Amino acid sequence: MTGEPKEPFSETYAFKAGAYETGYGRQEHSGSGADTNETAAPEIGAYALDFAVAKSIRYHAKMRRFFDRLHQISVAISALTASAAVATLTVAGGDRRLALWLSAAVACVTTLDLVIGFSERARTYDGLLRRFSDLRVRLVRNPAPSRAELRILMADRLEIEKDEPTERTVLNLICNNEELVARGFPRENEARVSWWRRQCAYLIDLPPSDPRPAIAPE
Repeated sequence: MTGEPKEPFSETYAFKAGAYETGYGRQEHSGSGADTNETAAPEIGAYALDFAVAKSIRYHAKMRRFFDRLHQISVAISALTASAAVATLTVAGGDRRLALWLSAAVACVTTLDLVIGFSERARTYDGLLRRFSDLRVRLVRNPAPSRAELRILMADRLEIEKDEPTERTVLNLICNNEELVARGFPRENEARVSWWRRQCAYLIDLPPSDPRPAIAPE
């Protein structure tokens, strides 16, 4: 979005469907009294929604890359192990037990890939990434939507979210921190993420190490 809002907005790890209502519907007061500026609320709400969508793009890009790498690694291990097993059998005096173990390793890696579905999950996150990217294009093209337009955009975001797999809480918070930095907010506004939680962020869902929300400065 173009232009920095008067009340910057950042998500927390608990941010979900209605949280951007924090910005939507707020009143601005002029110096003469408490008159409501009708154009201010949609502007703040649009910024909040843009932040949420940009963070989701980061999240799904990371998850897509993670599962793509797992699939590539499993394919490489299977190919190398299978080749080694064949070579062991074809060489005169080759150890058949070694070939058997190598074949078993190929079966295990292939089964793991099929059961977890590394490639399929990568494609799922790729599809979500594209849908969120399309939504952000619409936000950029209309930086000051009306209330009605903003609600349509919010509804479209919820339509995408309902197809999302279970969220990784810590990874979501990492993406929130990255988006804060990308928008020029000081690093002290980031929520703390411990080293070991950061390493496990892709694998399992963990509670954040810092219970405080990441609040952007006003």
